[in-house]
Amino acid sequence: AEDSAPKTAVPEVAPKTAEKPKLDFATKERKVEEALPIKEEIRYDASLALGKSYLLQEGKAGKKVSVYQDVIVDGKVVATNLLSETVVEGQNRILVKGSLEMKKEEVKTTPSVQSNPTMSQKGAPSANKATLPATGEQRNNLTLVGLGLAGISLAVVATAINKKSKDQI
Repeated sequence: AEDSAPKTAVPEVAPKTAEKPKLDFATKERKVEEALPIKEEIRYDASLALGKSYLLQEGKAGKKVSVYQDVIVDGKVVATNLLSETVVEGQNRILVKGSLEMKKEEVKTTPSVQSNPTMSQKGAPSANKATLPATGEQRNNLTLVGLGLAGISLAVVATAINKKSKDQI
């Protein structure tokens, strides 16, 4: 007894699979170098007169190097990937400015009256010399120097603490 159902014949050659579309692309690496600007740092010196300044350190520019990978299809860049980025820090330009204010005191001289011009001889004190009163200016200058040193010490300690906290991060 034969089956009455139609039989499906197996072809001799398998059908071809549909070809998948090809995407021709190329990749190309490129390096971009960017100069970082020189930063200027201003320091104040209490032992240098106000208005005076000098260059302590010449600055040096930093550099940022970025490496990219471009994906190119039909001669056009269709995608860009950042592969790496390196930053080389520069050196700050350090300018030191004076912050010491010079106090100008007016010296008042009173004309001296000499009753006997022969009185002023060698070895004898002259009546023409004007003496300045003790104003305590030297003590004020020492106080300013002390405050300046304390400020510098505080800045150094703050910088060290800041650097230590950055290193822990």
